[in-house]
Amino acid sequence: MINVGLFDDEFNQPLPKIETKPPQNFSKDSQALPDKIKTTTFAKFKYIQWLEANIQGGWTQKNLDPLLKVMPELEGEKKPSWRTAARWYSTYTSADKNIMPLQTPS
Repeated sequence: MINVGLFDDEFNQPLPKIETKPPQNFSKDSQALPDKIKTTTFAKFKYIQWLEANIQGGWTQKNLDPLLKVMPELEGEKKPSWRTAARWYSTYTSADKNIMPLQTPS
């Protein structure tokens, strides 16, 4: 190793050990959630699945309004407006189709 003066041992120092603990209120999956939040989350997910299977084109008002009129209502969450459905879908797809971001405490 070449001695370059004052900084020759700068990167040879061991890194300090830092102990981290997860927060005590950290939940690892949806099973730890209250039943009301689980029911609401899964209802949103089912609405998204139904719309995804039936939509022709983009998630716009023109395409969603006719579907929302014939979509069955699910227990846990009332039928969304076209804008809410598009927002749920955006949240869901932005999270790599993970339902966890659909959770909303009430």
